[in-house]
Amino acid sequence: RRGRKSTSNKEAEQKLATLAESREFREILVNGSADANTKQDQVLTNLPTNAKKGKAGRWEKRRGRKPGPKRTEEEIAKIRLERKMKKERILAEGGVWPPP
Repeated sequence: RRGRKSTSNKEAEQKLATLAESREFREILVNGSADANTKQDQVLTNLPTNAKKGKAGRWEKRRGRKPGPKRTEEEIAKIRLERKMKKERILAEGGVWPPP
């Protein structure tokens, strides 16, 4: 009987009622599904299995960027001027700012 498609709504309602009143369904409600009883839950993590306590693992280390070169105020002013000129040139040519 299991797995057959119903040919009408009435037949579908009867099958659903039969299933809802069945012993199997009551057991599933009380105990959970059969698969849950036979298999244990597994915890999925990316943590290394051999990590020592108190020590950061390979993926837990904080990785920061290397700091850029220190610029003088004159260098910063020169870079800003170059960027300003570039922006004005792009806008004068009918371009869009900021560029996509």
